[in-house]
Amino acid sequence: MRRVNLGQYGGRSTARSRILFAVRGKWPPSTAALIVWTIRAAAGPPKTSGAQATPNQIVTITQTGGTEYFYYLPSGQVYSDQRNPSSDYQFSYDGYGHLASADLNSTLLATYGYNGFDQRAQKVAAATTDYIYDRAGHMIAEMNDATGLAVREYVWMDDDAGPSRWNG
Repeated sequence: MRRVNLGQYGGRSTARSRILFAVRGKWPPSTAALIVWTIRAAAGPPKTSGAQATPNQIVTITQTGGTEYFYYLPSGQVYSDQRNPSSDYQFSYDGYGHLASADLNSTLLATYGYNGFDQRAQKVAAATTDYIYDRAGHMIAEMNDATGLAVREYVWMDDDAGPSRWNG
């Protein structure tokens, strides 16, 4: 991934900023590798459909094969992620602003539970995943609830996440 000065490549600061970047380290990007993010800046017209986006929220992502649209609650959380006409992800939140569930085309994908420290403690989907934290609040493992085996482990160096390890 390479950082790009937008001014150098014809980018400009407008009410709707476009950020271009290449995937897989390719520069300049080929048409197949080009992804465009549209972010609503501080000024400019509101989003035309769904909830109005506020500054620094991604409104669309355009790549080869289509455009993905994001819709937000007034509190800032994404409530809808429309990847194409047949893939509409919907998200619901609890009274504390935590992600409570995720649906795809009105079919429940997962529900989420939290502990007393406001940390995600469990995801219930096809398999149930328990999240384990250290004393500093860093997630150190994702465990399969049925088997007790680690699905993913994390290494922390000070407060920076180090490499993670996937099992299985």
